[in-house]
Amino acid sequence: MTRRAAPWVGLMTVIVIIDQITKNWAGDHFRETPFEAIPNLVEFTYGENTGAAWSMFRDGGSLIAILAILVVTTIVVLLTRERPRAEAVALSLIGAGAGGNLVDRVTRG
Repeated sequence: MTRRAAPWVGLMTVIVIIDQITKNWAGDHFRETPFEAIPNLVEFTYGENTGAAWSMFRDGGSLIAILAILVVTTIVVLLTRERPRAEAVALSLIGAGAGGNLVDRVTRG
């Protein structure tokens, strides 16, 4: 990893950590009882997705993990090159999403 990519990989790491903290917090607080944010209008219910987006590929855990590794690796390589700040932020966010998914696959199955 080059010096150019380091801050963006740091951003990805911070976002993955925040993602894991919020998922653990939600599991601790909403697993049994939904949270009514706005009475009779907005309610949060805890649920886990074992697949990809919208529960697609529920039995594809290993394949999804491999794809997540490929996405994160590709993004880190892309971030070693000069690019506009907005693009680097966007790539970091995508990488953090894939990284968070990978952590979920390893820690939650």
